[in-house]
Amino acid sequence: RLCRCPGTCSTQLAAEQARIAAEEAERQRKLAQAELNRIRNQVRSAPAPGPPVRRSGSSNLSALETQYYLNVTGKIANHWALPEFKRFDDSIQAIYVIKISRNGTIIDEFFERRSGDPTYDQFVKKAIRESKPLPPIPPAIKSDTIEFGLVFKPGGIQ
Repeated sequence: RLCRCPGTCSTQLAAEQARIAAEEAERQRKLAQAELNRIRNQVRSAPAPGPPVRRSGSSNLSALETQYYLNVTGKIANHWALPEFKRFDDSIQAIYVIKISRNGTIIDEFFERRSGDPTYDQFVKKAIRESKPLPPIPPAIKSDTIEFGLVFKPGGIQ
């Protein structure tokens, strides 16, 4: 059945379509805000970086070595981001070992323990790759190389 009213129906239809579009936009905004809040809470609750899992030589770190470790993990953490197209369980983790030369070059790197998810492991390697070169070893640290084990979790690096 065709409507014969002069422009009233098309105006009402346009208004209804605009209302539906506005409701959908508001729904999407609320979903995005909820996701943002979830991510913020996850970042806030992530534990601060701890001591490395593994290191050449002695297992006791000096204050200077601890500061260097925090500088290295901070630089890598700036590149640690998981893809939005896939969700990962909060318990997933990978341990990646890096051996750093005096000038900050990574001279050896390997997985001490993979996560079990190839995509996750690729993003671990991507974070390392994008962080190169790392800060040089401070002159006060006498070692020519330092080896760190980094625990990659969805919420951060330890």
